[in-house]
Amino acid sequence: MKIVQVQGWFPLSGAGHAARDLARTLARHHDVHFLMCGSTSDEYVDSGLKIHVFGLTDTGAGWKSYVNPSVLNRLGLELDRLRPDIVHFHFLGKRSFSLCSLLYSRRYPAVWTLHDLWSVCVKSYPEPPHCQNYRRGCIVCRTWPGISIVNKLLKEFIFRLSPMQIISPSAWLADQVRSSRLGQRAENLHVIPYGIDVRLFSRREDARAILKVDPNERIVLFMGGQYPDRKGLPELIEILSTQKDVSLWVLGGPSGRKRPPFVRFFGLVPREETPLYYSACDVLAVSTLADISSLAIMEAGGCERPAVAYRIGGVPEVVLQDQTGILVDPGDISALGHEIVRLLENPERRIRMGKAARAFVEERFSLDRHVREIEALYSRIGRIRGSDE
Repeated sequence: MKIVQVQGWFPLSGAGHAARDLARTLARHHDVHFLMCGSTSDEYVDSGLKIHVFGLTDTGAGWKSYVNPSVLNRLGLELDRLRPDIVHFHFLGKRSFSLCSLLYSRRYPAVWTLHDLWSVCVKSYPEPPHCQNYRRGCIVCRTWPGISIVNKLLKEFIFRLSPMQIISPSAWLADQVRSSRLGQRAENLHVIPYGIDVRLFSRREDARAILKVDPNERIVLFMGGQYPDRKGLPELIEILSTQKDVSLWVLGGPSGRKRPPFVRFFGLVPREETPLYYSACDVLAVSTLADISSLAIMEAGGCERPAVAYRIGGVPEVVLQDQTGILVDPGDISALGHEIVRLLENPERRIRMGKAARAFVEERFSLDRHVREIEALYSRIGRIRGSDE
């Protein structure tokens, strides 16, 4: 099967890594082409995956998230050259091939994996995080008044013209989408959780020795991605500043906050090195107030580390309460800090939870399982498209 995976700027977010992990695994048995945006055009092969980079120089205008003519035309020419059996779209917002690329689903069988709330909201995450006006048509939007209605009308027009299948990584996101034009074709909406490479994300006994860390140091890990402050880092720093002998490790982009002595910023670490940091920590802290799922919780679980997180979005679907991690009420930073400290002070419970997290990830969130479900959907789409022609 010839498969084209279409991803925006790489690696803009965890969504990009999820898309590339899928493409690399599919490339073992299929002819897979990974089309993405970057600063300069390029083509190369990486572990059997054919990568095509489309140079995207002008990324400033917001309307180009909806239609970006120059790169959109190049995408069409490339698809016509490759003539794929399946086109699988991923991130299509800022710095990407744009929303209108979905219209190529009229020419080729297509799937779109939703990696955030951009399909139903002006932005990829709601502002404020608890906003759910998109379930009521975004008629009243305090953050983007007027623009929210235009956004809704444009997207629903494109959705109506795009005969594609939709993948949601969580049941929670699927429920949000069902209230929109995108979700009104219920038979086209499929819940397929993310998957991680459980061979890569496994506990490293020598992690602390490699990272030259005191074996007795109590470490809380925070995965900030490109925007750590947006994920609740300032509040986490404040609540942990009251604790003695606790180190907070931050992996991710720059933060506008001051760096207290107990906080270590490691920047953007190559993904293949992150299992070392998961293994070296004691607890993963997830203080974001908006998330459709959590690859970080899955990856930490693969490395036998429990997570403490807010009970928001799709996060409860990747945490078994009091078994693989602990969930607290959204925004209750005191409760989040309290549960982190409780785990740090109870190594037996922490280890027990970590082992349960590993078993849970192996059963529900392995990359192999994820790929099998995706392949089954591809086959189904091919049969449906064939019967329609």
